[in-house]
Amino acid sequence: LIRSYWPVTDVAAGSEQMIQLHTSGVVAIDFRYRDAVGQWHPRWPVDGTNERLPSAIEYRLQSRSFGEIRRLLVL
Repeated sequence: LIRSYWPVTDVAAGSEQMIQLHTSGVVAIDFRYRDAVGQWHPRWPVDGTNERLPSAIEYRLQSRSFGEIRRLLVL
């Protein structure tokens, strides 16, 4: 996993993007996918033939350093 960030609030001219590599301390990562009617599924495509994108993707990362991190991406 890679975390990228800038050391300033606004990306200013001359500021450099910082990169952190997080490979140790990750205990687990789980994904789930929401279909068009709002049901969640552990994998996508659900039936192996669905060509549409899910309406949302959620991941939960368990880390020794940060605990649980949950992110919901609405597509």
